[in-house]
Amino acid sequence: MVVFKSDSQYVRRQRDTLYWIQTVKDALKNDRIMSYYQPIHNNETGRIEKYEALCRILDKEGHVLSAGDFIKPSFLAGLTTKISRIMIDKAFKYFQHIKYAFSINISSQDFHENYLEDFLQYKCEYYHISLTRVYLEVIESITIDGSDETLHQIQRLRAKGFNITIDDFGVEQSGFSRLLRLEAKTIKIDSSFIKNIDTNLSHQMIVKNIVSFAKRIGAKTVAEYVQSQAIHDKVCELGIDYSQGYYIGEPSAQIMQDPMQDVSVNNIA
Repeated sequence: MVVFKSDSQYVRRQRDTLYWIQTVKDALKNDRIMSYYQPIHNNETGRIEKYEALCRILDKEGHVLSAGDFIKPSFLAGLTTKISRIMIDKAFKYFQHIKYAFSINISSQDFHENYLEDFLQYKCEYYHISLTRVYLEVIESITIDGSDETLHQIQRLRAKGFNITIDDFGVEQSGFSRLLRLEAKTIKIDSSFIKNIDTNLSHQMIVKNIVSFAKRIGAKTVAEYVQSQAIHDKVCELGIDYSQGYYIGEPSAQIMQDPMQDVSVNNIA
């Protein structure tokens, strides 16, 4: 017989998961799903060129909660697509009068429910947004482990004009042939290789190989987790096209810069 203690790690994890599921359900019910935007800096031109839409939740006490707390419980509860639909609508509505490009995170559940093509097309038409301004961020594991139907959906979205970004690139060790089929516009290098790249020689070598691969397939590279000038300098030295992280700018509910204004890193750090 197995006995679970009330203070065991397993029980605490289950209790936390149930808490976050209920928190997300309450946020969905009361329109407290929020879209924050983090700038992405073009390392060649020195300009902010696009933004990533990041999900946040406003809890009952008015605290802003990061997606890292609730995304996994939301996935387990089958709530991810509800969040995605809200995030897509909020981001499209926000950027209809702001001429930056922007990216949206897409989950495996979104592909499983097979609604994205019609839904995204409709939002582009409704908010008068060109498909070419929209980047769909798909984590690398989906492109490698996903079904053929998932890959076909990604290919059809790309054929329509949406840009495909492979997120968390470098964690998986295979699947390059599948990546070539997707013709991704952008590759986001996993943050685990960036956060100490200024001092870690092994990570520098890995990133050099990723940058070389991206150039061969005609894709741009983005470094996430650029938290300091030293990291940003090394990212630029390695030839990474874009930087994203707190050194560039923190996620915010409002974009403070004027559209198309030249912005240097020193002005926003």
